[in-house]
Amino acid sequence: MTSSAVKIEEYELLYLMKCMEYNKGIRIFVNGLMRQKKIKSKEYTVIKAEKIKIKDVELLFIVVGLNYNKAKVVFIKSKQYCNIFGSIIEDKNGKEIMKGYKISNNHIKQIVSKDYDDDFKQDLKKLEDSEKYHCGKEKIRKKGIPCLYGNWCGPGCSGPGAPISPVDACCKAHDICYGENGYFSKSCDDKLIHCLQPYVVQGNKWAILISNWFRH
Repeated sequence: MTSSAVKIEEYELLYLMKCMEYNKGIRIFVNGLMRQKKIKSKEYTVIKAEKIKIKDVELLFIVVGLNYNKAKVVFIKSKQYCNIFGSIIEDKNGKEIMKGYKISNNHIKQIVSKDYDDDFKQDLKKLEDSEKYHCGKEKIRKKGIPCLYGNWCGPGCSGPGAPISPVDACCKAHDICYGENGYFSKSCDDKLIHCLQPYVVQGNKWAILISNWFRH
């Protein structure tokens, strides 16, 4: 079974927005950006809101933008837990830097810092354009395990073929790591999650899907 991503119902969107409104960690993050004058207003716009289903697992997520999307908050909700991330694009010595944060238990922790250059912008565009899964359907039927995305993401996908995007490249590196260190290696899973972080904090659904699948 492959994964599917669909637009959420209006009541689900309202639920996510209400959860965000009452989340103290998000308020701390946004207020901090205001105090440091990195954003001019707390007003936000909804960039995307979707529902992802994998077998009996369902994720709801919403991405909102502040200050013309220079800052973003990503709120991910499942039945068992929620994950929250934030990001801000800053100008440093004439160069744009994207900083990403994990928002957990009212604590803000920086998890990524990356040049927001043309290469990274092209990576993000490539991710949004890669709507095909390119997994061997026959292999999925025989094993009964899902291919999540691309040629390498998910237990039903181990190539062949070149990665179709940066997220798929992270998954290929993860497969190679498993081959060298053993299946279900926590260090390999941690490396995968780290590789995906720049794309998760920017709200890419494929990175969100894969990182949550391998969440310990």
